[in-house]
Amino acid sequence: MRILWLSLLIGCMSEVEVPPDVAHPKRISGKGYTVAYPGNWEVRKREPDYDKDHHIRLQSPGGCNVLIEIHTPPIKLRPRLQKIATLKTLTLKDPQIVPIKQWGTNNGHGVILTGQPEPEDPTDFPQYTVFGAEYTHLTYTITEECRGKLRPIAEPGLKLIANTFDTL
Repeated sequence: MRILWLSLLIGCMSEVEVPPDVAHPKRISGKGYTVAYPGNWEVRKREPDYDKDHHIRLQSPGGCNVLIEIHTPPIKLRPRLQKIATLKTLTLKDPQIVPIKQWGTNNGHGVILTGQPEPEDPTDFPQYTVFGAEYTHLTYTITEECRGKLRPIAEPGLKLIANTFDTL
């Protein structure tokens, strides 16, 4: 058991972000959406919920990630966003919540959630963006997750995803 905990601890401590390869983006498309992502990021196809048309997680080498959920037929957006935001807020110490109406070039509804820094490292704090929009043919939700110290490095990749996400 101690070896398992030590392995997990070392794995968490070794998070190293590398600059996103936005010069050579990859693209993924499914029913109702298309998005570009950095060439050195990956689509997490081995996740139990992975479904190219409904549940896609794009992850950076250091652990920042963007979860895209496509709901067809459409669902009510507000309850879904509230559920995601509530779950993420439970992981934050003294959460700060900032409402947003835009993610990249997309209009909709969402929040940016930020927690207080960890005492051991004041540059390390969790940040989530929870965003979505509701249309007649689909509803989408986006959950962007990146630790504070990794975000400045991953930011161009996060922006590429936000600015190229489009519903079809």
